[in-house]
Amino acid sequence: MLNLSDLLNIKILHDVNVQLWSSGVIRRIMSALNGADDDIYNRLYRQYVAGGTARQLKSLLVSVRDLNAAAYAKVTSMTSAELFAIAGVEVDWQDNAYKSNNLSAITQNQAYSAALSRPFQGRLLNEALNEVGVARGNKIRNIIRVGYLTGKTTDALVREIRGDLSVNNKNAAIEIDRRHLETVVRTAISHTASTARELFINQNSELIKSQLWVSTLDSRTSGECIIRSGKRYTVGDNPKPINHETPWCGSGGCGPGRLHYNCRSSAVGLLEGQEALTGTRASSGGQIDANTTYGEWLQSQSEYTKASVINRGWISLDELKKRDAGAFGAYNSVPAT
Repeated sequence: MLNLSDLLNIKILHDVNVQLWSSGVIRRIMSALNGADDDIYNRLYRQYVAGGTARQLKSLLVSVRDLNAAAYAKVTSMTSAELFAIAGVEVDWQDNAYKSNNLSAITQNQAYSAALSRPFQGRLLNEALNEVGVARGNKIRNIIRVGYLTGKTTDALVREIRGDLSVNNKNAAIEIDRRHLETVVRTAISHTASTARELFINQNSELIKSQLWVSTLDSRTSGECIIRSGKRYTVGDNPKPINHETPWCGSGGCGPGRLHYNCRSSAVGLLEGQEALTGTRASSGGQIDANTTYGEWLQSQSEYTKASVINRGWISLDELKKRDAGAFGAYNSVPAT
């Protein structure tokens, strides 16, 4: 049976690996978007005529609009599939963390459906992705309109949209839309993971009486997450602080994974009266120390874990599952103290 220290170690490792997996998701989505961008550039080279007729301009703008819409339809489909995958991973993690306590499990479909039906940062996933796609499409078409009026060459037009290869396309007109898309996808992944955890905790609220906010503390951690890390909250639809006054909700949203865009915080449920699980009684104070920084946590890990976390920028879904299984296997094989 896991004590709190072991549970937090496994949780932090899991959250770090989910971030690595998320990086792989972003790579795949951006690769698909790059292919769609190439289709737009090829269409420009075929149809764009500087100073051409109004009919030619209208035809090109319609083509670009349709290509952009198709690209974001694909992005939405890919993102949905990845969210379904991470919903399953989180369901399995909760089940493994508490399997010796005979708690009720939730299904992957339940977690995924709930995540899609709940807004994050004020909107549903499809709405958020659609907003990014529409903004990008409008920007590209406005650049084309101005190009027609000012007599820009096709090469100049494509360079303005795509950016210069010499600076890794960072001066591209659509670069900000790419960064916004990445932020939306990463936040959607955190939102889905949080939804799975909340469903599990709320379904087992007769036994899980509180939850511990866990933030990976490093140079990128927001002030809102830092002040909540290690603090306990009640369970249910509107969690309340336990022996402290820091609210569950922040400036952009409510709870770990939703507090703001790119929120990386998470939480673990604490069983009332389960000394072996919590490591200390749930009623012993408003704050159980979980304020281990990422650097401190990493230094306490094995050389294998250090190498696997540091040396790879992204991991596959299979690798994420393998690492979760390995972590639970390693800690469950150690006799409880």
